[in-house]
Amino acid sequence: MSNIEKVDELLQVFIKECPTLETSKKLINKNVTNFDNNFGLSGLENNLANSYKQFENWLNVLFEKEKVQDNIIAFNFGLYESEGGIQLYISGSTEWDFDDEDWASNNDYYPEGRYPDITLYNDLYNVWEDNLELGLFLTISSTIIFQIHI
Repeated sequence: MSNIEKVDELLQVFIKECPTLETSKKLINKNVTNFDNNFGLSGLENNLANSYKQFENWLNVLFEKEKVQDNIIAFNFGLYESEGGIQLYISGSTEWDFDDEDWASNNDYYPEGRYPDITLYNDLYNVWEDNLELGLFLTISSTIIFQIHI
């Protein structure tokens, strides 16, 4: 099994656990040891809670300023690597199909304010540079936590 497949497998288990903001720290800590036994989570734990507040505020303001049309039935939260680090974005679609991921590229809702400024992703970018798999796991699991609680 490749390291990326290991990340995917751990994320699937993570999603099934449906972590709360409080229990997520234990779940993340449990899984981090699969990638790095010496990685310290203390700074990340505090940043996770603060960044969730940033995410929640951004999303509330976005939906207030750029209303979602009634025909949007699915949202895609995507991540990509930019020049300055990791960037989250949101888009919406009038279609959704469990067996076909192409719905996520429809961009029927593509707001101008789709890119939040979340400090956690800047910190996690540094982890990516040192340990890609750990950085990938932490970035995606944090994003999952944000989305579960909206």
